Amino acid sequence: MALRGWHIALIVTGTAVIVLPILAFMAFAVAVAAWGLDTKVSRGADLPERHERVVRAIADLSPDEQILYFYSTGVFDPSEDGNLLTDRGVYSWGVDIEERWLSFARFEHIEDLALERVDGWMEDSVLTVSATESVITLVLSAEKNRDKAFVAEVRRRMASARPAPTPAEVEAPMVP
Repeated sequence: MALRGWHIALIVTGTAVIVLPILAFMAFAVAVAAWGLDTKVSRGADLPERHERVVRAIADLSPDEQILYFYSTGVFDPSEDGNLLTDRGVYSWGVDIEERWLSFARFEHIEDLALERVDGWMEDSVLTVSATESVITLVLSAEKNRDKAFVAEVRRRMASARPAPTPAEVEAPMVP
């Protein structure tokens, strides 16, 4: 049985309808892998230079401020959303209805941390940072336990940022 012209057209159209979306998805996946943001919390040393420039500009970091960890829920651009730990404190930013916001807390002003950790592949952990004058919410990927590493580093830096208690603040042990 010979294929008629309309049979060939139907086969070509059907193939195009199936193959083109698959190719488009594959092209998008390659673009995300090549130019997109990491799906896990990045160590500062691993942050690509093009993303570091954007992060430094948005957070208005000083030239000597060291980026320790960074995570964004954005796909291509860290200006969409950012959760940052530097050697000076924690930052979080985003955009709400065309208005950009930025929150920052120095280690010496952080009073408490609360991590709501998730184990799901598609969900992120939430770190609530209670500071003297604000509460900051950071979103962190649990992938490779980098959320735990982020929190451990904040705790370590909080402890070293607090001044040692004066002798008057230290309670003397009770003697029987």
